[in-house]
Amino acid sequence: MASNSAVRIRYEYDKNGVRAVSRTRVPMVVPDPITPPPDANQTGMWCELQDSTGKRLYHWPLSNSLGENAEVFPVNMRDPIHRTQISEGQGAFDVILPDVPEGHSAVLVGPHHRSGKLPQPVRYKLDDIPDNTGETTP
Repeated sequence: MASNSAVRIRYEYDKNGVRAVSRTRVPMVVPDPITPPPDANQTGMWCELQDSTGKRLYHWPLSNSLGENAEVFPVNMRDPIHRTQISEGQGAFDVILPDVPEGHSAVLVGPHHRSGKLPQPVRYKLDDIPDNTGETTP
């Protein structure tokens, strides 16, 4: 999807669930998706940009964005990288979506958050996400 502008959405999560807390328009070329469009029963987590009818306009895979564990890089480069559990279960992540006129909703699709507060899917109308730039997303 060709676009020279993007919308960066900041999500925060904790034991109570996942929330879209801000959106910022940024001048950048959004990369094409790196995976084929996911189907409804696919495993993993991704974000979609949808139009007002729910049609997928764009998708981007998300890698463990809810932060239940993290990669730990060793001091000694010869030692292996490993994963460790994150006890707090809180954090934030950003998603970049094309800023196109027909874009209506940002939708998170993926595994349930361990708090049980991530319903499937998590849908936010772009206009309902607080604007961080003072501009209006079309």
